[in-house]
Amino acid sequence: MAKEIWTHEQVHNLNEYQVAGVMHPFTCGNEHPGDKELVATVRGWICTGCDYTQDWAHSFMIDGSAVDAARKGFMGVTNA
Repeated sequence: MAKEIWTHEQVHNLNEYQVAGVMHPFTCGNEHPGDKELVATVRGWICTGCDYTQDWAHSFMIDGSAVDAARKGFMGVTNA
């Protein structure tokens, strides 16, 4: 993953979605101790515990609207 595939704004949105608790976060596919949740970078997802990478995300995660919807609650009820 040498080239940039996401903008800095998209990386921010992806990482916000990753920790929003909307769905199970993307995780590393390798067995190792420590954190396995992936972190978005401009070059794709990385695992901070090993060399695992991933170069895709769901399109709805990228623009930030899914995080906004999660924060407001999917049915218009705010999360407490």
